Amino acid sequence: MRSAFSRLACTFALLTTLMHLPGQAWAETVLVPRSELFAYMMGQQVARAAENVAALQVYAGNFLAGYAELGRLRKALAECGDCAKRDTLLREITQLQAYLIRENQSLCAGIDAVRDMPMGNAPGLDAVNKMTGIGQVCENYKREVEINEMKVSMRKAQQQFDARLKRGDDGAYAEMGQWIHQHFQGSRAMTPADRLHFACSYFMAGARKGEVRALVATPRTCHLSGDEYKEVTRLLVQCTQARRNEDHCAHALTDMARAYDTSRSPRVDYPVPADDKEALRLWQSIAAHWEQRQRAAPQDANVRERLAVARQQLGLQPQAVQPLPAAGSGERAEI
Repeated sequence: MRSAFSRLACTFALLTTLMHLPGQAWAETVLVPRSELFAYMMGQQVARAAENVAALQVYAGNFLAGYAELGRLRKALAECGDCAKRDTLLREITQLQAYLIRENQSLCAGIDAVRDMPMGNAPGLDAVNKMTGIGQVCENYKREVEINEMKVSMRKAQQQFDARLKRGDDGAYAEMGQWIHQHFQGSRAMTPADRLHFACSYFMAGARKGEVRALVATPRTCHLSGDEYKEVTRLLVQCTQARRNEDHCAHALTDMARAYDTSRSPRVDYPVPADDKEALRLWQSIAAHWEQRQRAAPQDANVRERLAVARQQLGLQPQAVQPLPAAGSGERAEI
């Protein structure tokens, strides 16, 4: 196996080299015209390279089948739950993953090392990767490595999170959610959907505990259902009323009020129907917050600006929630 692997690694390097043969080096050591030397080298090597491409394709195909089997086993484990085969599936997944990582490590690390060299010829590497399927093998290899690294980092982060909760530090919710949201951006191991799901589970749990950073992050980061959106709206109203010196909740509630307004953008898929009465109620809470803040800080230009916006919205909202005049009346005709 190792000797076959060595031949494949050498073949890979040869294929890449053939894409940019350096003519100057040959001119210094061989007393033949450069064009003839190039033709000679190509005649000797391309036939071998063509055979070796097929070998690399077989190599890649075998390992891609292994990664596909790993995916099938993981799907079976997810569907199994606590079934009798769970331990067997876990053992098979662990063994197969370890084998695939071990067998592909040297080749994929070598490809990356060549890419980093001054004469690495990245376009040539990419062409060989695509032509043989080796690039797909190495992407799968790197994903498995990242999965193992993710397990270790998540386990460590969860232990620190649990320790902080035991000390009564609810700020751990926001920081754990933010860490997941930022740390796993572009990750091969965690999909964007899973990243949002895990981060938002911590944000939402913190919001329900009254942790302001988690509460504010929830509507701005997460895709909420209609019921969750209403719950977060209620929590933000409570926060705005209870924390008069905390502006973050009022800022977040402003976005929620605009989301309920019937003048909202029709191109956005909101989780709740437009409701001007609800928007009016939210703007009233927002205005009350900024009025209190202005009394405490009358010279703060930002507070004055926020209050002016809220009062403007209150001036617009009542007209929208008044019932329409009766059909045929002069007021209805005026409208």
